[in-house]
Amino acid sequence: MTGPLCGARHWQHPDTLCTELTGHDRADGSSPHAGLLIIDGREAGVITWNEPKEKR
Repeated sequence: MTGPLCGARHWQHPDTLCTELTGHDRADGSSPHAGLLIIDGREAGVITWNEPKEKR
C-alpha cells in the first residue's frame, strides 16, 4: 500500500527530500527520514537523517 510521501527537507542539503511515507518520523528518532542525497543538483547517493534536536 502506498500513500503520500513525507517530503521533509534535509537541513544541510535542502534539495534532498524524504521519500518515506508521511507520518513515519517519531520523536524518539527510531524512524529517521531517508531519501536520495542531492548536492548541487546532482544525485550523490542516499542518506538517512533525524531532525536536529532544536527543530523537534
